[in-house]
Amino acid sequence: MPRKDVPSMEYITNLYESGNLQELRSINETLAKRANWRLSDLENKGLDSSAAYTRATYYLSEVSDYSSGDRFSRSKQMDIDALYEQIKQESNFLRWQTSTAAGERERRERVFNTLEEKVAALMADEDVTKKSGIYYYVFDGKEKHLSIRSFLDRDKRTVYEQQGGICPICKNHFEFSEMAGDHIVPWSKGGKSVLENLQMLCTDCNLKKSDN
Repeated sequence: MPRKDVPSMEYITNLYESGNLQELRSINETLAKRANWRLSDLENKGLDSSAAYTRATYYLSEVSDYSSGDRFSRSKQMDIDALYEQIKQESNFLRWQTSTAAGERERRERVFNTLEEKVAALMADEDVTKKSGIYYYVFDGKEKHLSIRSFLDRDKRTVYEQQGGICPICKNHFEFSEMAGDHIVPWSKGGKSVLENLQMLCTDCNLKKSDN
């Protein structure tokens, strides 16, 4: 069943609201058969179907007629509420382009290529001083793995003097030792550890900004 042949959610909802149990059962019979075939196709080609199935059956634990062994149930004993919930999951699953083995392979290839591009960019970034932490960063997004290059002390002193020792956030005056260099444009958004992207913040404001 091509995705274009999957009933729209509007059509399914209209059937549900009008109480058309017979038509919903007919749709469920067709969609359940097709969805189960696609899950089997993924498994037969050695691809993990758990992510696809989890996405498709998020609410099915609430359906009394559902059991994991049956996957998508084709039972004609479901009431209209249970049918409606299952059909929504089946139709979403069948519209999901990675529900087929070919689509799943394509998705994984895109993910892999994206990760490789990120790794290459980080390897070339001069502000990343700990290259061994790149793969950890790619998977959890925590900058602590990268040891981003700090601002030069002379640049921090220059900006401190330009600011007159005033923290631009809280507007209070601090000694140089009570302030820290901060990226105006965060490194994660393309900001570099250069003089033009440096501001001096008091310790408290710097910590609050980091938490955000």
